[in-house]
Amino acid sequence: MRLRPITLIIIISWVLWGHNASSAQFNLSPVLFYESSDEEYTLDMIGPIFSFSSDKSALRPLFYRDDQQTDILFPLGHSTRDRGLFFPIYSAKKEEYHPHTTVFPFFYGRYEQQRYGGLFPLYGSLYHRFGYDKARFVLWPIYSATTIDKATTYYILWPVFSYCKDREFKIFPLYGWEKSMDSRHDFVLWPIFHRKRGLHTVDAALPLFLYSRGDSYKNISVIWPLFACSKDERSGHTSMDAFWPLVRFARGGYDETRIFPLYRKKIIPPAYEVTTVLWPVYRKERIFDKNGDLRREKTNILILSKHAYEVSRQGEETRETTCWPVWHSSISTHERSWYFPWILPLKNNGYKRNWLPVLTLAHAEKSAGSSFVDILWHTFYYNRDGSSCRCSFSFLCSYEKGPDYTRVGFLFDLLKIPLGRDSFGDAVLP
Repeated sequence: MRLRPITLIIIISWVLWGHNASSAQFNLSPVLFYESSDEEYTLDMIGPIFSFSSDKSALRPLFYRDDQQTDILFPLGHSTRDRGLFFPIYSAKKEEYHPHTTVFPFFYGRYEQQRYGGLFPLYGSLYHRFGYDKARFVLWPIYSATTIDKATTYYILWPVFSYCKDREFKIFPLYGWEKSMDSRHDFVLWPIFHRKRGLHTVDAALPLFLYSRGDSYKNISVIWPLFACSKDERSGHTSMDAFWPLVRFARGGYDETRIFPLYRKKIIPPAYEVTTVLWPVYRKERIFDKNGDLRREKTNILILSKHAYEVSRQGEETRETTCWPVWHSSISTHERSWYFPWILPLKNNGYKRNWLPVLTLAHAEKSAGSSFVDILWHTFYYNRDGSSCRCSFSFLCSYEKGPDYTRVGFLFDLLKIPLGRDSFGDAVLP
């Protein structure tokens, strides 16, 4: 028998009207799920695709919005009260002293009392953007100029010609030099010939040889990456590389033995050590505090499967286990959770909002006084909060227990049977 839309509407209305005004649930999962309590409600349709509640709305993975942020095709689009982004055509930042907006190729902004803007690549100027105090361009890359600490560098046909008085001159890649307060670096036919003088001295004709030295160290490389050797007398550190990055031995400031991909062990006393065997099969990393106590330990199997243990400064412990792509669990001092499956091993909050509900078939969380289990997008659903709990299997049956009542329901809760004494009166079943 086919269920007509008007019949479904009547059933939903009947079920919701039959519950207390402050509490209701309608479960036709994974097609439709509705739950309300007091002034809050949740409505999911087609699994987690259409999702609405008292504090959010979503059409996953296309759209998500709550009181704090809005996502559109995350990670391409994300906005908050202070920032907005839709990569690569739009970005905005709202700050009292430096608001700016880009709608590519247009951009405009204000830094303190200075306004700027432009149309890329025709013309534009910027203040305190991209690491520069000031930047301007005309028909980029034909002409541009950048200013840092009152020093202006001019570019013609960037990056070919560049000039900054007493600091830089380049005709890239043929010849160029750069000067700072304590050194000068010259190159010819970059990246082949290099000469640097100052606190650090470098002579190089790559890849044939490189010789660098300072007050206490020397570094020699021959036919890079065939052979390299370095020594620092101040720290007592020596290292040797052969066929970089395949073979490396280091002793002194830190110890490292690497025969890639068979074996690697690196120890930086007193805080860090890492061991790799048959990379990417096995990798173990450990981090210690200044007292030598273990603060973080992570073991990876085939990169994506892992077990991690971490202790915060407040002494709270967290354990995470991932068996990719099947399972992920997290246990901390105050809560625990698990997911099945765990297809994309990401912990980004935006991914959790937009993609994780779609890619997860089963999920559970537990914290002080509350817990829930959700399988196949509310097809099986268990929720406990304080002294009340409810368990349901789609529209077929449900179990509900409160402070002063216990009952079971069948077929959208149209048939409800109280167990023991509840608000409806005496017991029907002993």
